[in-house]
Amino acid sequence: MNRNLLPKIAILIVMGMCTTFASCCVLASTVQTSRGKPVDLRDLLVDGSAFPEDWVTIEGPQPQDYEENRNSEEDLFVVLRTNPPHAGARHEVYRYKNDLEALLLFYVTRAADFFSSEDRRSAWQAPSGWTYRSPLASEFEFACADFDYSGLSTKCVARARYGEFVSIFDMSQPLGSVNLQDPERILQDIDARMEKNLK
Repeated sequence: MNRNLLPKIAILIVMGMCTTFASCCVLASTVQTSRGKPVDLRDLLVDGSAFPEDWVTIEGPQPQDYEENRNSEEDLFVVLRTNPPHAGARHEVYRYKNDLEALLLFYVTRAADFFSSEDRRSAWQAPSGWTYRSPLASEFEFACADFDYSGLSTKCVARARYGEFVSIFDMSQPLGSVNLQDPERILQDIDARMEKNLK
């Protein structure tokens, strides 16, 4: 094969991939999801009942700022922390126009959740001993990384897609005190909420 053709072939392949992705985005924006009853996003968000007794809600439920809504049709978030504050959690729920749009945005926004930072001290990975995987979600990811913000901490993030809904849950705890039972119990609560309200 002529070596002069290789760069041109590579450009054609990249252009084809970009065209395919753009076509998927256009298709996703035209397909509607039909659900029997409207879903109130507040019913999908965790609340203090899923957490140990020393956790309190400090913000929300409320919508994100426009710049942070990940191109969703609707969104809500809630923030909780321990009292006194040494650990925190945030749960975000996004509703998209349809399953395909949710799937595309689930992967497009992945880097925002499993982010790189000069404060990150370890790679994102599932912790040793972690076995929980949502039995309901079409897509599910869970990973943790160590950070040095104003003190060492471990941040765990769970991302899940349930049809046209995307759930992002993160929890930060002091380094060395991570209790995997808490996030597992909370993720089971999120699954129960999704199962009850997305029938």
